[in-house]
Amino acid sequence: MKTQDKRITAEFLAAQAAGSCRIEGLKVAPEEEERMRDIISGKVDAEEDIQKIVDAFKVQNTKTKE
Repeated sequence: MKTQDKRITAEFLAAQAAGSCRIEGLKVAPEEEERMRDIISGKVDAEEDIQKIVDAFKVQNTKTKE
């Protein structure tokens, strides 16, 4: 991630996002925070993660309707 302010790193942004989730009562595991960092830094393509979440939701939704 390129930014003019060297203090705003992918690690910083991931920590901020995870902290916001925790404030709202959501549990964020260290591995999940690391994944956020990798997505923010561009090391990981978020599309794959998004598709996994959508697929899991569809499976969960199908089971609830049965």
